Amino acid sequence: SIGASLPANIANIANTEPRADRALTEKLFVLVEEIEYLRDELSMLPNGMQSFMDDGIKKLIEVCETTIKNTREAPRLFLHDLGNIEPPPDVEDVKMVIDMYPETLSHKNNDGFVPIQSAILPKNGGGIKYIALLADEASKREYRGIERGGLLLPVPKKRICVLDWLVRLVKGGKTSYDKLCEYALKEIHKAGLLMNE
Repeated sequence: SIGASLPANIANIANTEPRADRALTEKLFVLVEEIEYLRDELSMLPNGMQSFMDDGIKKLIEVCETTIKNTREAPRLFLHDLGNIEPPPDVEDVKMVIDMYPETLSHKNNDGFVPIQSAILPKNGGGIKYIALLADEASKREYRGIERGGLLLPVPKKRICVLDWLVRLVKGGKTSYDKLCEYALKEIHKAGLLMNE
């Protein structure tokens, strides 16, 4: 039988989540309460049927808890995977996610990289158009260890920072990849992140 503590656990998670997560978590909490109420109603059924129903209710609550966990992880994974998402998200949509979950800008993936470092990785250049936005938004929040929004962080597996790597990738503005890098540098300049040391 499921203890009454499960909904309380979900409520505790709800109180520690960002506002957008909290709204979904609170809805799941209400759903769990309704499931528990239904479970009380089912107590009039014969024992064999009751235990079968208890298993189903337990699974429903587990699904709610998994959804809460996935809701917490989704924005972190989203920012780290910008260069691989098809079709590519609009810059405005990425900004909306950052506004809702600003802490994701400093979230390190399993390799120890923050999103701006992940954005430069895909060979198709898909993440490059988001670099200026990621740098600008991170610089506004002044995360420790992420100076200039992460532009001075090293490119994974290279001995060069993100900003220098972008400059080197602009070969002549002839290919679409060059143009993406050139666009990113212009946007970084507009954001005032190319200050002289």
